Amino acid sequence: MRQLGRALRAEHLKLKRSLALWLAAIAPLVVVVIQFFILLDRGASFLDSASTPWLWFGRQTIIFWSFLMLPLFITLETALIGGLEHSGNNWKHLFVQPVPRSAVYTSKLASGMALIALSQLMLFLYILLSGWLLGLLRPDTGLNTAPPALVILGYAAIAYVSSWLLISLHTYVGIRWKNFVVAMSFGIVMTVAGFLILNSRLANFYPWALPGLILNKIKTGDPYLLQILIGGPAALIPAVLGAWDFIRRDVL
Repeated sequence: MRQLGRALRAEHLKLKRSLALWLAAIAPLVVVVIQFFILLDRGASFLDSASTPWLWFGRQTIIFWSFLMLPLFITLETALIGGLEHSGNNWKHLFVQPVPRSAVYTSKLASGMALIALSQLMLFLYILLSGWLLGLLRPDTGLNTAPPALVILGYAAIAYVSSWLLISLHTYVGIRWKNFVVAMSFGIVMTVAGFLILNSRLANFYPWALPGLILNKIKTGDPYLLQILIGGPAALIPAVLGAWDFIRRDVL
């Protein structure tokens, strides 16, 4: 545990002023700003039929983020985490340090988990801020009331947990291949495939569709426990396999 702590501190120092950290704060803002201007222009037409405008606004924004941005954002963040070592060919230097490779891999995975958690938290805060501003500018939207913050935070947390499998898979890809294009191409292809199978039964088991699909199931009242288990705890399987491959390889 002490060696893992050292590896985590090293990752923290590397990420402290990196592009990956800044993107965790900026990327969710893009989605919220788009949603803000849509509702600013046509807010009443969207929210008139909503029994609870705040819940509709928060849930739809997180669904929008989960389907459109989150899989690609995870792809980018994990590729950047791996790129910290690939770009400077630092793997050999890391491997001669008195830290086991398992701790190095775990610290990389934990960094990705932490960055995505930060992005979900920022998304939640941006939703509250933009909803408050919409309530001031467009009282007819019904957003000029107190927001159900805990419920909206719960939606963001569910989207986060259901993305663990994605983070685990893309962490391995980002570390395994030096070429940044390989990691990004893999993420883009798999995300596009998710859109193509979204209305089929396969989507219920497809990692790149799960975060948005689960939130959509919450909206429609359909069961989603199986999807949570696939997207969340099942992440342990590729994490263990990825660490095993990382440990046994001679050179990265």
